[in-house]
Amino acid sequence: MCFEPGLEIFEKHWNNGNKWMIHLITKSHRVLFHLPVLTRMQHMVQLEFSIMDDSDAFMRSFEFFTPSIQKRLDTIRTLSDAGIFVRTMAIPFVGDRHDANVLRDLTFAHGARAFKERGLNYFDWPEF
Repeated sequence: MCFEPGLEIFEKHWNNGNKWMIHLITKSHRVLFHLPVLTRMQHMVQLEFSIMDDSDAFMRSFEFFTPSIQKRLDTIRTLSDAGIFVRTMAIPFVGDRHDANVLRDLTFAHGARAFKERGLNYFDWPEF
């Protein structure tokens, strides 16, 4: 999949006065294939990186084939170092407030600039 043609359309409209922000949500390090265009368009791009927990073992029970947490953190660092705004999206988040703070601090230490979490509202987590 190639983002560039679609992103360049937004860039063209931005330059013509339509100041739309682009929010890309991903779990994958493969977004780095598009780093040059994302860097060029950093003034209008926010990348939202999905991480549901800080444990690979736990995460694997829900997300079988997604990149490891470390690979996601490394990707956040690379994007952040390139000047791209990165928000961590812990949705759905499993755990309590302390766990959310640990994940937030971990992603902030890797360059994320915002954190949003929403828990599993309809489940008793220990039973889940």
